[in-house]
Parts: sequence; structure tokens; C-alpha cells
Amino acid sequence: MIHGQPSFISETLERLSQADVSAFLGRSRRLVVTGCGTSFHAALYGAERLHAVLAPATSVEATHAYDLAYGPFAPPPGASVLGVSHSGSTPTTNRALVRARKSGHRTLAICGLPNSEMEDIARFIRDAAKGKDVKAQVEEFKSHLPAPAFTFD
Repeated sequence: MIHGQPSFISETLERLSQADVSAFLGRSRRLVVTGCGTSFHAALYGAERLHAVLAPATSVEATHAYDLAYGPFAPPPGASVLGVSHSGSTPTTNRALVRARKSGHRTLAICGLPNSEMEDIARFIRDAAKGKDVKAQVEEFKSHLPAPAFTFD
């Protein structure tokens, strides 16, 4: 499985670079990337890469999904929120996206499995694993690392 990681990442990047998500940001000039656990690590990396691509026109930050779901922190007015999840069923990440959407924020999600709960929550969804039965979390996790950076390329 480890030997398959480069091709898995290449497939993910190819599919995401062909996706048209330009409407996601709209007129927003702020982007909050979020997730839990290792998906938050992917969100941190993604936010760093997105900042390199979108700055200075768009402010990009990573915030843990717990803070968005349960804490007093709320995305800035007009911000878009990008959730990252392996399964698409992480309760805290999904709750963060629900809260953001109810507050009027645009929502996008990148997850590793199709037909997840996240698809019902986010306005835009990207299946990073292309419906594969992902048995090795490390392989699927590595596909998440570059995914946010190429979502807007």
C-alpha cells in the first residue's frame, strides 16, 4: 500500500484539479479550513498551501473543528469553510460545517469516502478517494494533504 501512495496522490490531484469549484469562494476573501485528528493535520497543511496560492487576495486560516462546532469561535462574516474528513462522518467536523452553513457561510468538504453524511451538509463535496475502499488510513490521509491546495488551483 505504501508503494501505491504516489499514484494514489497523483490520481487525487488530477481529479481535484479538474473540478470546477471557483464558485465556492464567491466574493469571499476569507477561507477557514477545518477538521479533526489527522484530518486537522491535513487542514493545517492545506491552509498553508492555500495561503501560498490565494494570498494576498484571500485570507486563509486553519481552525480545529471543535472550536467551530462547540466553541465561541465563529468564521469571520462572509468566510467560506472547507471541512476535511477521512470518512465524511466525523461528528465534530460535520457539526462545524452545519453551524457554518446555518450562519450563512459557503461550505465545501473533502473526504475519503463517497455517500457520506458530509455530502448532505456541504454545498460542494470532493471525494478524495474516488470511491475506493480505503483500508490503509495512511494512504488515504496522504491524499488529503495536498487536496485542499489543489482545490482552487
